[in-house]
Amino acid sequence: MPPITLLIVDDHLMVREGLKSLFQRSLEFDVIGEAANGREAIAKHKELNPDVTLMDLSMPGIGGVEATRAIRGASPDAKVLALTVHAADEYITSALDAGALGYVLKDLDTESLHQAVRTVYRGQIFLAPGIADTVVSMFLQSRYGPGNSDPIETLSERELEVFRLAGRGLRNKELAGRLHISVKTVEKHKSNIVRKFNLQSVRDIPKAWRCYENGR
Repeated sequence: MPPITLLIVDDHLMVREGLKSLFQRSLEFDVIGEAANGREAIAKHKELNPDVTLMDLSMPGIGGVEATRAIRGASPDAKVLALTVHAADEYITSALDAGALGYVLKDLDTESLHQAVRTVYRGQIFLAPGIADTVVSMFLQSRYGPGNSDPIETLSERELEVFRLAGRGLRNKELAGRLHISVKTVEKHKSNIVRKFNLQSVRDIPKAWRCYENGR
């Protein structure tokens, strides 16, 4: 199995070197690029197409949140892991809303950091130990709005089935076949899910499902 390729983004050279050293100890990972700011990160990602980008959030010029949003906008399948010293709510919300699949703090131990990269590489959410419950609750509340903290209860039984299967990666045709309904009906259920969960588009359904599963 080929190694997981990494792009490390941080404005501090010593941090980049330290992270590079941590990952180079294992044949499972391959650091193929580094960037010192968001602008470089966007360019390097386009050039190198890494499997996972480790993204610092506080950098001069274009920050990590803006860079994550730009990278995900250009490459919707891009996998970004926010790696930061900030545990404040606003940083967490901004990073997840921008499209980061993971959020970890820089004091994370080596094995947990490796696990975070593996998890994000598989397209799953990884949240730093100790803040996972807070992150999920805050993220869901920011999506759902006040007075409706658990929109899962508003879904019909069929909508819940579509939510679960779409969240696990099934496409419309596969969903229709699995549930014995038409593709048009699947699309209607997805539209209802987007509305009830206050999502931006159907592309956000897998992320919402992963957050729901993490928060159960």
